[in-house]
Amino acid sequence: MNNLLIALTCVVILVLVHYVIVDFRFRFSGGITGIWLHNPAPVGLWVARLTAIPPLIAALSIKFVGTGETVWIVLGVLSMIHFLSLFMLRAFVIEE
Repeated sequence: MNNLLIALTCVVILVLVHYVIVDFRFRFSGGITGIWLHNPAPVGLWVARLTAIPPLIAALSIKFVGTGETVWIVLGVLSMIHFLSLFMLRAFVIEE
């Protein structure tokens, strides 16, 4: 299978899982727009925002690096860090 197709599929999966978590858990705090447009943002929200970028970069790097076991482990760890930061963010209330 083409590495570009695998990379784009991983990006789509990450975006959809991010959307599901944010839409479900933060529906009363504004959903996606509440997470990305909240200003001034608390520190936990900045952590959640910044941890969204490395998994996307790792998923896009599949095109150039290939689909070795190490790539999947790195992608899984980075994704779990981002998803855990979203779950931990819900423990602290975001004011509207």
